[in-house]
Parts: sequence; C-alpha cells; structure tokens
Amino acid sequence: SSAGRDVNSRMARHLYDQVNKRQGTLLFLNGDLSYAKQQYEWMHWWAPYEAVATRIPLITSKGNHDCASLYNLYFPMIEDEKKKEPAEDAHVTNFFSFDHGPVHFIVLNLHVGLGVCTPECIKRQKAWLAVDLAAVNRSQTPWIIVGSHLPFY
Repeated sequence: SSAGRDVNSRMARHLYDQVNKRQGTLLFLNGDLSYAKQQYEWMHWWAPYEAVATRIPLITSKGNHDCASLYNLYFPMIEDEKKKEPAEDAHVTNFFSFDHGPVHFIVLNLHVGLGVCTPECIKRQKAWLAVDLAAVNRSQTPWIIVGSHLPFY
C-alpha cells in the first residue's frame, strides 16, 4: 500500500539521518524485513535503505515472512567463522554470532513448528550456543546481545 511505502521511506530517512550524525555503526534487524514475494517488490521496498546499507553493516535474522520470499537472494547467511565453512543446513538453521566493537551479537532461530527450524535444529543450536558463549572474551566484548525474530517465551 502507499501508506506502507510512506512509512518505509520515512523510517529509511530517519536511519540515514542517524548514520549521518554518527549515531550508529550497525543496523541489526530481527526479521520480517519485507512481505514482498516478487523481486520488483523487494527492490521497491529496499530502495530507500540503500543509502544506509552502503554506509554501515546491516545484519538480519530471518523472520517467518522472510522464509518464503527472496530473503536468501538479498541476505545470504554468513559463514560460521570458527569452521570456515557454511554452517550445516545454513538455509534452515540461520543462527550465528559476530563481534562488533565491545559487543558480541548472537542471532538465534526460534522458528520451530513453522517449517523453518526443526527440533533437531534447535538441539544443534543449543549445543552451538553453549560453545559460542563459553568462547566469548568478556574483557574484549563485555556486552552480549541476543536477537531472534520470535520472542524467547
């Protein structure tokens, strides 16, 4: 709808203004990035964000609406840096971590029952999370932020 496009354009402009004021060094989005199903819709939806995404890193978690869309074309999942190879079933699991300044970010996939992450995926994710948290150097990254599209409860 045109109202949705107006809100999207205003949000992109606000983010761009914040980046210009050096109010942020990373954009971290927790899913449902677009409800678009066709490539032209994605291009139209994301066009206002291009000026932001070319200036600071844009990290995302996959939302349920992103699963049946062109999400993987625009946001291929990052590699598991510890293994130096794509995570097993990366197109299904979509969990990872990274450091940005003094913050260790963890992105989880809690989409069990939505055909995105199976109970086995959650089991692997839980084991991975324990190893990841144990490896965090809290003197270098004292902050830990965990994100997921779905709530933790």
